[in-house]
Amino acid sequence: MSPRSFTKVVAADALGPEASVFDLEADETQRARLAERFSIPALESVNARLEAYREDSGDVVVSGSLEATAQQVCVVTLEPFPTSVEAAFRRRYTASPIDPELPEQPDEDTEPLTPELDLGELVAQEFGLALDPYPRAPGATLDSRYREDGESPFAVLRQLKR
Repeated sequence: MSPRSFTKVVAADALGPEASVFDLEADETQRARLAERFSIPALESVNARLEAYREDSGDVVVSGSLEATAQQVCVVTLEPFPTSVEAAFRRRYTASPIDPELPEQPDEDTEPLTPELDLGELVAQEFGLALDPYPRAPGATLDSRYREDGESPFAVLRQLKR
């Protein structure tokens, strides 16, 4: 499967100094691809609003926010549960060459400017970053024998050693 599960391509040359607004919503097929890409059981909605403009330097700045409703698997119960994802982000696409050998690097949110920008892929990446890597369902707790304030799981081994 292509890593591009959600696309909205915009020509960089079409952007001017006035911000262009893009409202993106993933359809059912795109949501299924995103859910598979990020290994989650389901993705009910993904909506994003982005603004993009070109600076006098030629750089393109894209900022926006996304909201999503998904199912994640709880790390405690291993059961799926509903969750909401919200994120705000900003990326700069620079027309200047980025030299990895230079000691002074550009901001980590800076990428090389290409003739086309895939705003959908940007939203997909930001969604992936906003997902909780260790999701826990509300009210899910570890059994007391595995908690830090309870007895150590190695206590049984200590008793066997005696």
